[in-house]
Amino acid sequence: MMHLRQPLQLPKGRELRVLIHARFSTEEQRQSSIDDQITACRAFLDTSLPKGTKPSQVTVDVIKEPEISGEIADRPGINQVWAGIESKRWDLIIAEESSRLYRHHTKAGELFESAVDAGVRVICPSDYIDTADDDWPDSIKFAKAKGSRQAKWTAGNVNAIIRRTIYRGFETNRKKVAKRKLRTGKSEYVWNDDDKIQTRESPHLRIVSDHLWYKANEVVDKRRVFQKPVRGAGHPLRGTTRQRRGLLAGVFTCGVCGSPMHSHGKTDGVYRCSGAAKGTCWYRGYCMRERVYPAVLEAVVDAVLSLDGVRDAVLNRVRELHEKGGTVAAELKTLNKNEKKLVAAMERLSTSRNW
Repeated sequence: MMHLRQPLQLPKGRELRVLIHARFSTEEQRQSSIDDQITACRAFLDTSLPKGTKPSQVTVDVIKEPEISGEIADRPGINQVWAGIESKRWDLIIAEESSRLYRHHTKAGELFESAVDAGVRVICPSDYIDTADDDWPDSIKFAKAKGSRQAKWTAGNVNAIIRRTIYRGFETNRKKVAKRKLRTGKSEYVWNDDDKIQTRESPHLRIVSDHLWYKANEVVDKRRVFQKPVRGAGHPLRGTTRQRRGLLAGVFTCGVCGSPMHSHGKTDGVYRCSGAAKGTCWYRGYCMRERVYPAVLEAVVDAVLSLDGVRDAVLNRVRELHEKGGTVAAELKTLNKNEKKLVAAMERLSTSRNW
């Protein structure tokens, strides 16, 4: 839980006025999402108040925004928050995270700035944002696309941002919907029918022209390995969990119980016994993928090279690729050509500036 560097203070002569804001996006999400947010914010408030604070010294208002996207700037709930800030109705606003207020970092920053100017403190525990700290603007960063789990930017994060139609002033909602399994009662997200996808024009959210947006997406399309990817029920891996995909899927097993070792984590992940996760195996050790893969590949290479005639064939192929450049020769030639053009352009720019 977030630890406040600037402790909460009770106003003199009156109660501390607090607002808790909670929101969830679509009707596929459960109402319990809002209840959980409110519970978490109340727990944070209780632990952050000075010791000995009486219930009569604190008043808490709650604003709920169910089934509405945080990318929508004009919402009844968030408009109440703005009005309360302008009238200085509250001393403190608590939201689980800044995206509950706005998915767009610029709008969230504007709300925080207005609150600070009005003397209203805003705290988002999950984002470690507290406007009482001088460095709070550093905590508000350019938001990645939904579902991003890593702090660092990746090619996938950038492509997901480029794909967002909202940046050309066109909102798309319910591309995927939750479908409940009759047997288990659990829900999974599936692609929605094209005629049921919700869209609308939102010119006030536009930040790029249509021409630039389509050109950028055209570049991304050309880089796709599969130009016509199969998705949904027709995908060959449909129903196969990500833990069962990978280099050693179905091969790497636990030495204690013989259960498959499942991969966990997208980037810096590990292998662990699937039986341990179910409670049927006592071995709870982890195998780092960065160590497992090199060891396995080294063993495979040694086994292949030990076969008669393979070593000479591999060496001949390596020599051929070294001499001719292989499949990367044309690409290297293009890169060298582009490098020369850039160097020449920089020299011309430098000469013109000196002049």
